[in-house]
Amino acid sequence: MIHPTQLAKIEQLVSASRPALGILRDAEGRLGFFLIERPVQDCDRNAADVGLEFVGAIGLAGAMRVALAVELDDAAVSRLAADFLALYARIIDRVERDGEPVLWLETLHKLPDARTDTP
Repeated sequence: MIHPTQLAKIEQLVSASRPALGILRDAEGRLGFFLIERPVQDCDRNAADVGLEFVGAIGLAGAMRVALAVELDDAAVSRLAADFLALYARIIDRVERDGEPVLWLETLHKLPDARTDTP
């Protein structure tokens, strides 16, 4: 379970960032990303249900930000940052290459925001 102080920091990052990705760790210590589409406390519970650990969130809110639920060493945080920026660069490159960035961004903007929209 995430400590309330850490949970608040992660929720703040997620609400302020575009995009914001959750960070998971498997039993071998490998880290990966997922798009946060539910409340943060559900991410922790759902990850545990499938044998993963919810590590925190990473996003862009003016600058790259990281909020962690568990401790990671500096090398792991640096790898996360590099992987996040590489993923983001691939997305931007694909949008520019496909030649329809405005249409893509308009479509993205119209998607429901699970953090604020209710079914």
